[in-house]
Amino acid sequence: MRYNNKSPTQVKPAALARAQYLCRRVPPRLMDGLRYRTYPFDQAAHDNYSFCEPSVTGSLFAYHTSEFQAYALCVQGYSEWRSLAVAQAVCRPGDCIIEIGDHLGVETLSFADIVGRSGQVIAFEPVPELREVIIRNRDRNQQQHISVLPYAVAEAARTVQFQKPSSPHNTGTGKISRDPHEQSETFAVPCVTLDQLSRSLPAPRFMHIDAEGAEPLILQGAQHLIARHRPTIFLEVFPRLLKEFDTTPAALRTTLQQMGYHVFMLRLLLGRQSVPINTHLLINWIAVPVEQPALLRRITAYVHLAGWLPLGSSVNPLCSPTHWNRI
Repeated sequence: MRYNNKSPTQVKPAALARAQYLCRRVPPRLMDGLRYRTYPFDQAAHDNYSFCEPSVTGSLFAYHTSEFQAYALCVQGYSEWRSLAVAQAVCRPGDCIIEIGDHLGVETLSFADIVGRSGQVIAFEPVPELREVIIRNRDRNQQQHISVLPYAVAEAARTVQFQKPSSPHNTGTGKISRDPHEQSETFAVPCVTLDQLSRSLPAPRFMHIDAEGAEPLILQGAQHLIARHRPTIFLEVFPRLLKEFDTTPAALRTTLQQMGYHVFMLRLLLGRQSVPINTHLLINWIAVPVEQPALLRRITAYVHLAGWLPLGSSVNPLCSPTHWNRI
């Protein structure tokens, strides 16, 4: 997938090298603004640098700086550090993570580092071009414990129209189309439910869902799997996108509570604040089974440590998954 008219740059830009030197050492909670000041995305998109860099958990990721999530990983070693911290807190070597909405696989490779080669990562990505990127990076790292499945996921098995990412600089916007008059490029893709696949799936310890508004449909189609295995669930929640699927954050929160989960806004987890329902902003939620209060305390501690300790050192749990996920 090529994102501008010029070929990818092969020589690392000096501004990127300086940004990496700083951003790969600073604690994530102190990162706000630093990446943009040292190497703005507009410059990264113009450079279109073709890179192969290690993620914060150790695996190599290769792509171009003209895609936003890839640019973030190239500069600082991760895209969303909190989701990695939660996975670290929840999972052990040998566990299974289900990821729905892989996009480029920026988190996928780190999840594979966290569960180790004895574990499994089951990744769902219906866009062929994005799936190819995930597979190339998987093979580069010899992470054959990542399975990449070419399906959309929702509440019923059927064929759906899937809308390709609307911006070539942000591959995270692909979604199931609910509008028959959709002007963006769509294509037919098989849609499955997690319950439909549950007999062939390992028991998930952690579910990471970023499905551009389809999160309630995915939960509806996974009720039996969730009731049986009680995974911790990460969700990216955007009220505007939920509205396209005829629901609201309040309804989504009620669904999770009825399934036996406490729900928290991830960035406010240390304050143990339950999720607000009157925001119009994109927010990340973490849902923890009510019967596992100790797990919430563990997640809170890991988010705190990962956020405030320097990167590039074994003291930060993000940087040493093989040690920290055994504690």
